[in-house]
Amino acid sequence: MPYHEPCNSIRVYLPGSMPDASRRDCIVGLMSQLAPVYAIYASHADRSLPGGDYWLRFSPFPTEFQELETKLAGLIESTLGFSRLSNEVLFTPVPDLVPRIANHGPGEARLIDCLFTQHRW
Repeated sequence: MPYHEPCNSIRVYLPGSMPDASRRDCIVGLMSQLAPVYAIYASHADRSLPGGDYWLRFSPFPTEFQELETKLAGLIESTLGFSRLSNEVLFTPVPDLVPRIANHGPGEARLIDCLFTQHRW
């Protein structure tokens, strides 16, 4: 059975950071296929440290991510006409739904899980 996500995503690496490097910093844009809305998060991975260092973060972002965030948001809005969802809206509880792909029990899902499943771990 093919794997389907309710969104499309784009990953843009910060200057000097590459997908195959030991340190990877990027901005990820999530565009819903269910509504004309999007979200952006920052991703950091540094494998050069013992045990590694990894995080995903929604806004506000660290300073080094903000210029790329602004550019990506502008492109999504001007090209697709999508509206960005605030963190408050993204993390609104959706108690009656359990997204099929996510590992959530009844009452644990948030709107972000329904619109952009797979991207909030």
